[in-house]
Amino acid sequence: MNVIGVDWSSCSHVVLYEQSMECAKKVGEFIGDLILWLGEETGLSPDNVHGVGHSLGGQAISFVSRKVFISRITSLDPAGPLFTHAEPYHRLDPSDAKFVDVFHTSTNIIGITPAAGHVDFYPNGGAHQPGCEDLFGMYQLIVMI
Repeated sequence: MNVIGVDWSSCSHVVLYEQSMECAKKVGEFIGDLILWLGEETGLSPDNVHGVGHSLGGQAISFVSRKVFISRITSLDPAGPLFTHAEPYHRLDPSDAKFVDVFHTSTNIIGITPAAGHVDFYPNGGAHQPGCEDLFGMYQLIVMI
């Protein structure tokens, strides 16, 4: 297995959340382009790609599907603000990969509350997680190939 870590902190931590949200869309599309390029160069099949993202990264990984349909997405506490009521094309949705699993751990705070995958998990009811006090920590993406 190969793992590609995407550090997009320079645009995910800007002052205006709307800019970070737009950046998430572009990052997802760039990752889609990378997967397509790897397919051309190495024969990588999108059926062998599993994307994982946290918070805004959990939304960003869904935008890979604008370029290529991958096998699996795991979204860890996908961002809620401005995504919760968006149309499926503009947020995480089961149509973004063959299988989408979502772990909701800060619903009604900064995470999306409604189900957004084929399977949605709500540990501790999806609300406060004991021992997890930093709500604004990382915005990371990992693509496993």
